Amino acid sequence: MGVQRQRCEVKLCDSTAIAFSLVLWDEEAIRFVQSWIPKQSVVLIIEARLVFDEFRQSLIAQIDSKSIIQLNPDMEEANHLYSLLVAGEDPDVEEAEEEQSIDLNLINTIYPMGEIKNLLKTQTNETVYCAAFAVVTEFDLDSSRKVVIRRCFHCKQRFDDERGACKNDQCQSRRGMQKPSYFEYDFVMALTDHTGTLQSCKVGAKTMESMLSLSAEEFSKLSDERRTDLKWKYLLERFKVILKVFPSSTGKLARMVGCLPCESNEFLAQLL
Repeated sequence: MGVQRQRCEVKLCDSTAIAFSLVLWDEEAIRFVQSWIPKQSVVLIIEARLVFDEFRQSLIAQIDSKSIIQLNPDMEEANHLYSLLVAGEDPDVEEAEEEQSIDLNLINTIYPMGEIKNLLKTQTNETVYCAAFAVVTEFDLDSSRKVVIRRCFHCKQRFDDERGACKNDQCQSRRGMQKPSYFEYDFVMALTDHTGTLQSCKVGAKTMESMLSLSAEEFSKLSDERRTDLKWKYLLERFKVILKVFPSSTGKLARMVGCLPCESNEFLAQLL
C-alpha cells in the first residue's frame, strides 16, 4: 500500500505574473503556508526549484530542503508589492510614466463597448489597447465618493488621513523614515455607446490631470460648485477614448489612458 502524502498548491503573483504555481509536499512547509493571508502576505523565496509541468505545459515552482521562505520581509520591493495588493490595484508600477509615453494617435483599432465588455470576461493574459467612441454617462466629480486620495511617497500605499500615517504596517515610514504623502486621482466613470455601457472604468491619474487641467491637489481644494461645473463639461458628451484592457490579480480590468475630442467625420465613418 502506497504512502499518502499531502500536497499544497499556492498561486503567487508579482508585477510580471498574475498566477504562478508554487507546489509543496513537505508537511511543515504546508502548515507554514496555511498561515498566509491571500492578497496580504508577501513572501521571499530563495532557492526554489523550477520544474516543467507536463500536464500544464508550463513551469511551476517547488521547494526542497535548500529552499528558504521568509514571510513579509522588511525590504523595499516587498513593501511596494504589499501596498499594490492591499490597494487592489494593477501591479503596474510604471502606470503614470506609461500614460505619458503612449502616443494616442497610433491607437486606431476601434472597439464598441459590447466587445470591450467581452474582452474583460476572457481569461487570457493579453493586454489590449483600443479606442472607442462613447458618451460619458457617469462622471461624478461632485458626489460624496472620493475623487482624490493621498499616497505615501515611500511605498505608494494609501495614506490614512485620520491617523496621519501610511496604511501599510510594513512601510519604513512607520520606522522613523517619515516622508510626506502626495495627492492622486482615484476616479471611475461610465462610458456608453449603442452596444452597451462600461461601468466603473478606472481613469488613469495622469489622464484625469490632462482632462481637467488640474493636479489632484488643486482639485482637492475646489468648491462643490466648481466641481459641478467641471462635471457638466464631460457628462453626456461624446469623446474618443483610449482604453487599456489588461490582466490583474483580481481579473481583467479596463483603464482609460486617453480622452480626445470626437471628430464627427471619424465617428460617422465608423457607423457606415
